[in-house]
Order: sequence, then structure tokens, then C-alpha cells
Amino acid sequence: MNNEYLSKLLNRINTDLVKQFEKAKLMELRFIPIAIQNGTLYSVVSQDGDKQAVASYIKQKIQTGGVEFISVSPANFNLLLSDIVKKVYPAQAINQNQERDNAPAKPGDINQVKSPQTKKIGQILVEEKLLTEEQVQQALIESKNFGLPLGSTLVKLGYITIKQLKDALAAQMQINMAQEDQLASLPDAITCLSDDFVLEHKVIPLSYNSKTLTVGMVNPKDTDTINQIIGMTGLKPAILMVTSLEYERYVEQYYKKAKKPEEKKQTFKKEKTELEVLTEQLAASSDSGPGEQTLWQKVQSDIDEISSDAAKYANMIVTQAIDSRASDIHIEPRLDGYVTRYRIDGTLVEVVRIPAYLESSIVSRFKVLAKMNIAEHRRPQDGNFTIKYNQQSYDFRINTLPVNGKEKIVIRILAPSMRAEASYTKEIKIVGAFPDDVEKIKYLTSAPNGIVLTSGPTGSGKTTTLYALLKTMNSPDCNITTIEDPVEIRLDGVNQSAVNPKAGITFATCMRAILRQDPDVILVGEIRDYETLEVAISASLTGHFVLSTIHTNSAAATVTRLIEMGAKDYLISSTLNGVLAQRLVKKLCPDCKRPYKPTEEDARKILTDPERIKQLMETTLYHAEGCPNCGGTGYKGRLALLEILVVTKEIKKLIAAHAHDIEIEEHAVKNGMRTLNESCIRHIIEGNTTIDEFVRVLGLVGE
Repeated sequence: MNNEYLSKLLNRINTDLVKQFEKAKLMELRFIPIAIQNGTLYSVVSQDGDKQAVASYIKQKIQTGGVEFISVSPANFNLLLSDIVKKVYPAQAINQNQERDNAPAKPGDINQVKSPQTKKIGQILVEEKLLTEEQVQQALIESKNFGLPLGSTLVKLGYITIKQLKDALAAQMQINMAQEDQLASLPDAITCLSDDFVLEHKVIPLSYNSKTLTVGMVNPKDTDTINQIIGMTGLKPAILMVTSLEYERYVEQYYKKAKKPEEKKQTFKKEKTELEVLTEQLAASSDSGPGEQTLWQKVQSDIDEISSDAAKYANMIVTQAIDSRASDIHIEPRLDGYVTRYRIDGTLVEVVRIPAYLESSIVSRFKVLAKMNIAEHRRPQDGNFTIKYNQQSYDFRINTLPVNGKEKIVIRILAPSMRAEASYTKEIKIVGAFPDDVEKIKYLTSAPNGIVLTSGPTGSGKTTTLYALLKTMNSPDCNITTIEDPVEIRLDGVNQSAVNPKAGITFATCMRAILRQDPDVILVGEIRDYETLEVAISASLTGHFVLSTIHTNSAAATVTRLIEMGAKDYLISSTLNGVLAQRLVKKLCPDCKRPYKPTEEDARKILTDPERIKQLMETTLYHAEGCPNCGGTGYKGRLALLEILVVTKEIKKLIAAHAHDIEIEEHAVKNGMRTLNESCIRHIIEGNTTIDEFVRVLGLVGE
């Protein structure tokens, strides 16, 4: 192998795995299986192969959770296949070499280069009678003095013209050469690649469109550099060859203000080191364990190096979001470029527009961090990554979505405060919960079995509340197992599993497996269907305590929803312990909130009773003013509004009697349940939030 990258790939190929496939199929479909890791089969595939056909064939032969592809050029694939054939099918190796050598080359395709059989440039020129052997030998000596390849040295010595050199290189490499008109003017594509990259790898950006970047390369066989270009730009490179003289002339003309190549190279290396530090941080906190890398990470480190500028910028986006207390990061395309927005206290705020030359690099950077397929732009993808910042580990959940020919990225920042805690606490920490709310929650979670549900729309803090409850129940004598989609916050001492529908691992199937794991407490990320609900009810009936979430608008409406899903009312009444309906409202900044007396119009937004309206008008409330500590918004943080339905004997009777959820709610209110509206009103009176937040989250009363 004459290529370090290919050598690394070859060393990772499991020959025992290769033996499970027919040699004829490897040659026909143009693939080589590498290894199976974490249920995924990793495979090399030629760029002229059919990935769909390969994946279908692999799944016919062996059981696997999925297939990940590493694309290489046809020429490099031929080299890999030749070596594998020698190892696995030694008797057939000679025939394989013959097939490879006789394969027709495609004009202008660098991937058809046959490196071991390629004629030397001097030999080609001698055969064309453009040079003598003596001239070639003299040029070889002078090339060391000039610090140039042999071909460029021959031009400098006046033995051949630049055109003769280019014709010889085209014949040697079987690739098209860049034309003079392509090199004569400053291209629009010059911003697609950084100065550092151009000077380090001797490449020239020539032109581009929405799909392709045309690049001139001194060494078009450098597949590592080609893959880096793909990673940085997200575009398919069309490779042309340029001579060293043309490259030097181009650099002199368009990079006059740049540092000398030697100086630039040092700077670039230094910046890459900074990127490597960040990558080490990611690896140190990954799920694979200390000092361990997945096959994907190992291969990606060989074939992808994202530019330092993109890495620093991506890191800045993440760390600034953490400092801003953001819960989500939105990186979304607009007509005039990409915009970054943070969701702070439930509201999206635009923070920065990404420089045009970094757009594709930033998207690729996050996809690489999340172990996504960077070459896939047409389908949504999900992933996750972890970084350490300010001595804390932060988990990130990332999703990509094709939007108007580009990709939108949304990154959820998961709270580090709960991550990997070894201590045990019985204190329930839910911001916004009143003392009587805490007592009700303690009562619900003290039961040895049954079901407790949290309800509310997406983003209402349901999962965070469940984790807070888990923390109080987490102890050395309690076996807690969770099923989540995905695992959002990692808790030490808790057995956390993630669903994988592609592998047939659903909430329901995982629940059945968990019941054989001797659990005391089971957390189900969400009850979405009757199958999951049925298993949850069965688990509670057999002595297990079950926590889960469900999408309903109120606590009482949860009962109706469970019946609509197919559960029997008598089973619900006998297993359901309680429901926590929840919403999140922004919390007033303590440094700048200002007192005021509400008007009758203000009071009628949240109350209907005339007497209560009158009382509220005489009460001092607070409104948001804005200061530097809260970013001028007037709010800092969020608090939970809780509506806690405890299923008493009377409510069990109502459920069994098919009572409407309104009737159940009225009975619960008479017996002390505080509704979401009343919870918010109490927070308004206590100066924790505002009437505007009530209207934003809960709507106007009577509507």
C-alpha cells in the first residue's frame, strides 16, 4: 500500500468477517466489510458502487443493526480489494490483479489511477522523444536545488514547455489538467477554502455551484485532502491537476498578503492542535469509556479534519449558549445565509449570523461531533455529543433537517446539574413548586407500586421533573431502570436504555425485557400507544413503581386520554397514583423587577370573579424592566407551574363510573388541587412572574 490512509483501513478489516461473503459479490457490488461494532457493520464501498444494493446484500447474509459506509475512490478500492483477496483468497489473487489491471480507465477520473503501474514522468517524456536520459538525470539532480518536482524542474531548465509537462502529466495520471483560463482570474470559489488549507495542501479552489467545488491539486491522489474538502464545504469535489509552477504562480498572485507557506504551515499546525484538544475532550466524556474509540471515530480521524476556524466557531456557538443559559441552539439557513438563534427562557433570540465561508464547515463540524453521516444531506439525522466546559460535562442532542436545499440544525443542551451524581438526596428540587406541592409529590413517590405520570406539551419540563423524582428515589437499595428516546441526562446509579425502532427496540419491547431485570422503579420516556400503556399497567400490577410522561392539557384530561388509548377504566383506577400537569413560565429578574398596581383590564386577563379582580387591583404586582444581568429581557430563568392530581378513593370511583374529566377536575379542586391557572396567579402575586407570562403560556381566561 502506498497510501497511509489505505494502510490504516486495511489494518482494520476483519478477515474473518470478509470470509462470510462471496468474493464474486465483493467484486460485483464493490464493497469490503471492515468490522461490526455496537451492532453496526462498517464497510468500505467504492464510489462507483451501489450503497443500497450493498446494504441489502449484507442484511441478507448476516444480522446487523445497520450499515455505515466509508467511500473510497475506485482506484483505491481496487488496491484494497487486491490486498484482501491475497489474504482471504490467496489462490485467486493473481486473477484479481489481472482484472484490476485490465479495468478500463475513465478520462478525467483520478480514481482510475493505477499507482503501482504508473510510468514515471521522465520515462514518458523520453518515450515521446522530448527528452534524453541525460537531461532527465541532470534534472533529477537540479530538482533538489530548486525544491520542485521533476516536471517543474524540467520547465525551469528550459528542457520542455509547461504545455508539454501538462500533456505528460495528463497521460501519466489519467486526469484532466486545469486550463490557463481557469487559472487566469480570481475565482468566486476562493472563499470556499481557507488560506491555511490552500497553503498546507497545495490546492486551488477554481469554481463552484450548489453541488460541486472544482479544485486544482498538485497531488490529485491525496484522498485525505479530498475528504477534508468534502468535510469542510459539504460539496462534491471535481478534481483537476495543476503543476507546482502553476500552483506557486497562483499563490503569488492571489495570496500576496498571506504569510509565507512555511509560516502559515506552523500556524495551521498550531490551530489543528487546538482542535485536537477539543476532540480529546469529546472522546474523554463519550459513552465508549476512557481511552476507547469507536470504529467510526477512528476512521473519521483518518479521513476528516475540519478546519480550525470552523472548529473554533462551533465551539464558540456552544459555549456562548451555555453561558447564556440557553436550552436549545438553532442553526438555520435563510435566504442570505445561516443564522444562529438561542432559546433562552423559552424564547428564541437571534445572536449571530455565520460568515458565508464557514456555513458548510459549521454544519459538517457538528455532524462529525455527533457521529452523523456528513455526506448525507437529503435525510434528517439524529445524534449526540458531550463536551466539558467550566469543569462540567454537558450533553447535547442534535437533529438535522433538510431545508431549502440546505440543512437546519437544532441542538438541545441537557442540564449538567443532574449528570453523573453519586450522592443521594431525598430533597425534591423543582423550581416553582410550593411546599404543599412538594408534600403531594412525596406522597405519590412513597408508594411501593403504581403509576405516576407527568403531562404537558413539548418543552414544558416533563422529563426534567421525572429526573428530579428519580434523584430522590435513587439509592443503593433501589434498582431503577429507564427506557428513553433518547437518554437525555445520565444519572449515576440508574440503568438507562435508549429505544431503537430500526433495531426493533421500542418502548413496549424494552419494557418486557426490563421486567426480567428485577427492577424496583421503571421510567418510561413516553406512553405513546396502547401496547406501551398495557405493559406499564402490567408492571404496576406486579409490584413495580412506574414513571412516565404523556401529552395532555391537564391532569384530569390524562385519565380520559388513557381510556381513549384502550385501557380499561378499572385498571386505571387501580394502578394510577397521580398525575402532574406542568407548564413553564419565565421568572422575573430579581435585580430589575419593578412594582406597580394592576388595572382592571390587567386583572380581567387572568380572573373572572369580580371580587377577586377587585382584590388583585389593590395588590402590588411586578413587571419586567430589563437590566444587564438579564440581557435586557426582564426575566432570568424559568419556574414550573404544577397541577397535581392525587388519585384518591373518591376519584377512583369517578374513573370507574366513566366520569368526564371536567367532573374529576371539579372534585379534585374542591379537595385542594391547585390548577395551572391558580398556580400561576399565586406566583404573580408573590412577584415571581407576570400577567404577560400567564397570557403567553396559559392564554386569556375564558378563552
